[in-house]
Amino acid sequence: MGKVNTADRDFFVALVRAGVGHPLPEGFAMPAEVEWKAAFRIARRQALSAVAYDGVDALAGMGLISQSQRMEDKLRFRWIASVIRNFDQKYEDYRARIGELAGFYNARGFRMMVLKGYGLSLNWPRPSHRPCGDIDIWQFGQYREADAALSREKGIAIDNSHHHHTVFDFGEYAVENHYDLVNVHANRSNAAIEKILKSLAMDDSFFTEIDGERVWLPSPDLNALFLLRHTMLHFSAEGITLRHLLDWGFFVEKHASEVDAALFREVTGKYYMTRFASCLSTLCVKVLGFDPAPFARLLPSATDPALPLMVDDDLLSKIMDDIFNPEFDPHLPDALVPRVIMKFKRWAAYGWKRRLCYREGPVSSFIIRAWAHILKPSSI
Repeated sequence: MGKVNTADRDFFVALVRAGVGHPLPEGFAMPAEVEWKAAFRIARRQALSAVAYDGVDALAGMGLISQSQRMEDKLRFRWIASVIRNFDQKYEDYRARIGELAGFYNARGFRMMVLKGYGLSLNWPRPSHRPCGDIDIWQFGQYREADAALSREKGIAIDNSHHHHTVFDFGEYAVENHYDLVNVHANRSNAAIEKILKSLAMDDSFFTEIDGERVWLPSPDLNALFLLRHTMLHFSAEGITLRHLLDWGFFVEKHASEVDAALFREVTGKYYMTRFASCLSTLCVKVLGFDPAPFARLLPSATDPALPLMVDDDLLSKIMDDIFNPEFDPHLPDALVPRVIMKFKRWAAYGWKRRLCYREGPVSSFIIRAWAHILKPSSI
């Protein structure tokens, strides 16, 4: 899709805010002519078609959409069909598959913790309207035994060619079975923070049930650090979407009071994560309309403890531009040489992101990543 202009971006943000039940931006006014097709395209790119359509319904419920501003029926039916097929129906199948996999492991004495996707969806106002993709799991250090049982009894092929997790197909979903929480080969600081994450990941006090099967969830302390680090890795290497911001916002909104704030500040400070956490939190508050209080509990401002630690508007603007108009297409070429060239160009252009997220210099970063690809060529 082409470049997203400021007007279309601002209107889409308003749709998202309305769709999750947040107040509209101060001074918001409906455009005289609404570019619904542009909004639909942006929604698909941001993986927020369902939330954005919730926003359409919300604006209509407020009486803000006049007869002349209504969406044409063809696009409206297409959008609704997309929400039903790709969110509501898919979520139920996704959930059932997680329960089925957990049931297999539970019957054999293996605990299965779900990372990211499903667990984060439980924080959203409508869990089924968070997009679902792969199933990420952690098995409390027993991934080898669990993979072997699945391969032996189900005949499922296990792919060991990736860093920090094995991969297998379970129904129509790819499952990433983590033996490391983050890729320790991506940079030096990951190897250090991995020890902290693994220690927190051994807490099996948090769980839910799906179809009668116990499914473990990360503790709030683990999720605060893991979600932040995972988002940071995505941002610095590829890019993030508004969905990543909503994941952070809804997690903090729901669980900040359960997080050991002193531990969070200690780890984020030691591993150069405070500024990026402040970026996410400021965007959640200023752009997406979240209440600042939960964010302030984790990272309070020195000048006003009722507010979270904020970052300057120029940096926020740069991040928002990257979210809506990324410099590089997320879909890399299939051929090896063009793929390597594109990855190198992206790595070179994203120096500003790495400086925001890590202390490692460009030479160190390049050598570590190159060695990681040599170790696992399929990661190229």
